Amino acid sequence: MWFTFGAWIGETLRRRHGGHWILFGDDPHTWRIGFSKIFLEIAPFVFAEQLLRMGSGAIRKMITEVEKIREQHEESAEKEPQGALDRFLPQHYLRLHTVPLGQWMAMDFATVSRLWVEAPTKDLIAAIREAGPRLGPQNQQIVERVVEALSRANQDKPVAEQTNDRGLFEAIAQIIGLRRATAPIAIDIMERVVVPAMHVGLPDGFPPLDEDDLGNLHKGIELFVFFCEVVPHQHQADDEGFLGSIPHEHLSTPYADRNTLEIGKGDWVVVNPLYMAPMLKDFDAAKLLDKYDDFVKYVGSQPEAPRRRDDGRMLAEQAARSLMDLKATVGAALTENAALLFRLLPPPG
Repeated sequence: MWFTFGAWIGETLRRRHGGHWILFGDDPHTWRIGFSKIFLEIAPFVFAEQLLRMGSGAIRKMITEVEKIREQHEESAEKEPQGALDRFLPQHYLRLHTVPLGQWMAMDFATVSRLWVEAPTKDLIAAIREAGPRLGPQNQQIVERVVEALSRANQDKPVAEQTNDRGLFEAIAQIIGLRRATAPIAIDIMERVVVPAMHVGLPDGFPPLDEDDLGNLHKGIELFVFFCEVVPHQHQADDEGFLGSIPHEHLSTPYADRNTLEIGKGDWVVVNPLYMAPMLKDFDAAKLLDKYDDFVKYVGSQPEAPRRRDDGRMLAEQAARSLMDLKATVGAALTENAALLFRLLPPPG
């Protein structure tokens, strides 16, 4: 019954608003509907099963959720010209489940290091229990698992003398040391547009377009990616550095064992916040978007450039939001004398 109900929900919403079925394997619970006018995906079979288990109130729940989707589409339609092309294709949704995510964190590593390396394990447990409630009830199971693992250690010795488990260290650091974190974003977006946009800054003008530039436009390069590639950088990047930006001398390891970092496998890396601070100090998201809009008009005014609709605005908005998020996290690291860390997260399930 849940399968038929889920198929009806999904196909009804797809036909009403426009969208795509995204199928992952043979289990319908993993199948998604990705809408084509707004960036939103739903799992109709999971939703159907939840409604059937609810019993009383299921119809009201379904109507409420369907109404939210309708309202989001109406809000989007008001901003788009009539007859606008679909903004989101299946590949946009496939990326959500296949591309790793990058995240920045401001971490009080002085406290974490003291409790991990110097304090007896019983003091570390006490600090975890004190900090745990700040994480909310949804994370208390994780806190208890960490405490359970530490309870098996010698309580009078520092935990660093008893284990080099990086996973345990990271869990503890997030519980007692995390001060701020950015929203995770796809690592290719971070490398291709977010970090380059930080280096571009707020340009005063735009350079002439040469034959290679015009060729890229004819090939369909996204306009915000083009903006980041064409506009000269106000802040010089180290192309051979971390994320194509950060010189290696501004990087260090957070781990007491000092062994090789494997960032691709999720190891954290410490980044000197003073490297990014000058680039982000005067950054303003609205001003970046205004500069990008001016650039789109500039490209459109070039007689040899192809007539293109602005397909890069969503990417520009995401980059602007991400840079404001990064600015706040770098600021937290500096004002609270905390460490700035980067980590790679696996794609969402």
